[in-house]
Amino acid sequence: MDFLIKVEGFSFKEAVKHLQNLSKDIVWEDIKDHPKPKERNLLFPQKDENDFEAVVYLKRRGIDEELIQNCIQKDLIFQSVFKNIDTGHVYKQVAFVGFDHQKPIPKYINLRGIHNDYKGDSFGSNKAFSFLLQAKNPTNAVHVCEASIDVLSYASLMKLYQKDYETIQRFPVKHR
Repeated sequence: MDFLIKVEGFSFKEAVKHLQNLSKDIVWEDIKDHPKPKERNLLFPQKDENDFEAVVYLKRRGIDEELIQNCIQKDLIFQSVFKNIDTGHVYKQVAFVGFDHQKPIPKYINLRGIHNDYKGDSFGSNKAFSFLLQAKNPTNAVHVCEASIDVLSYASLMKLYQKDYETIQRFPVKHR
């Protein structure tokens, strides 16, 4: 609409009519006829021999060290290593793991480069099981963040304000 109005000089009504005329030529398909894509197996990245560089990277990003160690113990994060066979370069990432909590198995792995800007998901990752920090007890609150690292940042901020991310129901926000 904006393109037609601002660039082509159409009035609002002319733009609507033009789009209606274009839509007559569109063939609509019923999505029920298409088979669901089959679930792919999660390609688990190779774990590095230690998590040292991942811990340093996360601490540089302001993540609380106790939180980092807690996540490592729960297998929620680890340091992965990837060697490009063509170039011989070795790349290290922080791997953020999301689990199917009905059956405690990994279903999602988000990767973030430690020494570069790489951001991506491991092949076969199912975003329905993305990285999360679960409360100890049931709660009616959900805190949604854009990226895995943001979840850890949020939990670190809560700790900074003497709040426990595993038990808090609501993070207080001051309005000005």
